Amino acid sequence: MTDELYLEPNRRAQVVLLVLLIVGGLSIALIEPLFDYLTPGKSATLEESEGGGRSLMLVSMGTFFVFVILSVLWAAYFARLGYRGLKSGSFPPPGTMVIARTRVRTGRVALISGWLSISLGVLFSVSAALLGYFIWLFASAL
Repeated sequence: MTDELYLEPNRRAQVVLLVLLIVGGLSIALIEPLFDYLTPGKSATLEESEGGGRSLMLVSMGTFFVFVILSVLWAAYFARLGYRGLKSGSFPPPGTMVIARTRVRTGRVALISGWLSISLGVLFSVSAALLGYFIWLFASAL
């Protein structure tokens, strides 16, 4: 009978995840009031309508830009995690902070997990490139 190795949860990683979930939830909850504030009413003048359109364009461009940055960061994280897993022969690699008790995989399962992590990083890179392309299309249409 072999002993299985586990990584214990890291309190710092748990707190960071909780803060990210709270900020994400608040952002989603504040989208509708923000749009209601930025969009002009039905009886608005042409100047107010154009100003509201410009404001909405800036908000949407900023949102797309934030998503591109987040996609690039996640791509780098997962690609690095997969590379470190392949290099060390265990997944998650030594020194990785986890939010829940995680069994360390070795052997063929670790190699598959490492390659899947790198593939996820590539997928995030492609999504970041597509979002960047859509930002460019949107900006060139104006």
